[in-house]
Amino acid sequence: MKLTYIGNKIDNMSIQKLEELVKEKIPTDYCSFLLENNGGMPEEDYVFDFSEPDNENNGATGSDLHYFFNVEQIREWYSNLIHEELIPQNLLPIACDSFDNAILLNLEPGSDFGTVWFADHESTKRNAPFWTIVKVANSFSDFLVKLRPMFDE
Repeated sequence: MKLTYIGNKIDNMSIQKLEELVKEKIPTDYCSFLLENNGGMPEEDYVFDFSEPDNENNGATGSDLHYFFNVEQIREWYSNLIHEELIPQNLLPIACDSFDNAILLNLEPGSDFGTVWFADHESTKRNAPFWTIVKVANSFSDFLVKLRPMFDE
């Protein structure tokens, strides 16, 4: 996948500062992505699928990938979403779709560490504590593999 609008080059110190903000370690595969790209927008339109148990399409749904956040955008989105209590603190926003739904990385130590989640603000139920959050992939690397061009030829 070719990316445009890539952020300024970062180093390990930038990642360390991000880990200090979120008070958790960041998975190695995602750190490598940040060090290489620091965010960016795919040149082509990409989509991904996931299962959402409560929808009328037998659980199958999906979204698009609008862009990956650079480190500054991650800090801003994380601070805003946590301040507004829209996502749990262990989830790090790493990207968004075209509708400003967040793609999140689980930083909580344990079996779900490094998993990728989709936070849908449009389908959140009234009085729910957070946006509707659905698992998308077992790791950031797995998420990248799941992405496919929207307009396959």
